Amino acid sequence: MTLAAQAADYQFTLKDGTNVTGVPQSLSVESVTVQSAGESKTIALSDVASIAVSGEAAASEEPKIQLELSDGSTLMVKDVLLSDGQATLDFDGAKVTVPESQIVSVRFNSDKAMNDQWSEMVKTETRDDLLIVEKDGKLRYHRGHIEGITAEKVPFVLDGSSLPVSRAKAFGVRLVRAFAAPTGAEMAVGKTPVGSSWSIAALDVTDGTLSAVSRLGQKIAVGSGANEIHSITFSVEPEFYLSDMKLESWTWSPFVSAPGMPESMLRQFNQPHFNEGIDGADLKSGGQTFSKGVCVRSKTDMTFRLSQNFSRLTAQLGIDDSVRPKGSVEVEIFADDQSVFKATVSGQDPIKELDVPIAGAKRVRVVVDFGAGASVGDVLIIGSPRLWE
Repeated sequence: MTLAAQAADYQFTLKDGTNVTGVPQSLSVESVTVQSAGESKTIALSDVASIAVSGEAAASEEPKIQLELSDGSTLMVKDVLLSDGQATLDFDGAKVTVPESQIVSVRFNSDKAMNDQWSEMVKTETRDDLLIVEKDGKLRYHRGHIEGITAEKVPFVLDGSSLPVSRAKAFGVRLVRAFAAPTGAEMAVGKTPVGSSWSIAALDVTDGTLSAVSRLGQKIAVGSGANEIHSITFSVEPEFYLSDMKLESWTWSPFVSAPGMPESMLRQFNQPHFNEGIDGADLKSGGQTFSKGVCVRSKTDMTFRLSQNFSRLTAQLGIDDSVRPKGSVEVEIFADDQSVFKATVSGQDPIKELDVPIAGAKRVRVVVDFGAGASVGDVLIIGSPRLWE
């Protein structure tokens, strides 16, 4: 399946907010080279947040039929026919054929008031095809087998009998097939002016024109045509932080005992804070503010259970700005039972950078012990404790 291209310039928006507009010259898995303002610029794809076609998209009547493909793509088409294991899709005159095994559902009715009901309906676990109809403002389904889709009918087998159901009476269908498996991870999502959304596995450049390859192998032009991809948003890799992991255990020990103070009150006062500072304040150390992190007093011993296998833990360690330049702690970090980091963190020193291997570990243990000055100002900030896959 290939949709033809119309020439266009492209705007590359980088993650730092800057834009580069021009014609792409070459593209690899790591970078794209763009001719912009008479200069050739090479941009790392990891730095690109989105790509958009410069100028207005071609005007077109919005199609009414919605298809969901097995790779998660959602297509808007003018018409669809289903016969002999093949689906013929009409993209406003441009007809393409794809295997029926790529089609998960077809929605004929575009009434937006039914969007939520439709979303729930197509999630129904079933071993049979579903013929979905509307009655009294509610969607209902009949289990059976969809034999095909013609211009006017949806042949439907119910209890062994074939019923030529009018397309006008069918809200949509949910198919059950040996669906085609998507290949590769989703690198981006491409959207067309008429509302199609493609799951993109790769990009290509030919003669200054971008094209995308879906996770089911379809090649779609990136241009100004109504059924071409007009904007691409790159998928954001999930980020994992130690402060979001499950705290399996923690203990706190005072430097000296506090007679008469209930243990429950001591624990509440000295408990670690996640993604916030003490009393809900911002996490701040060394003039930096962190949206993710742990604020902890000494002496604290805490163990986090990791949700999956990670290769590294990085973070920035410093004394809370509210007590700097006072404060000093001894920090030791374990990957399971192996010590991978040990250092003194003082309020008089710059923030310390942490980068330690934790491959294969199921738990990370952090021990924050008393440093010089005993318990005066012993508030440690573990800023941006990111776990890397």
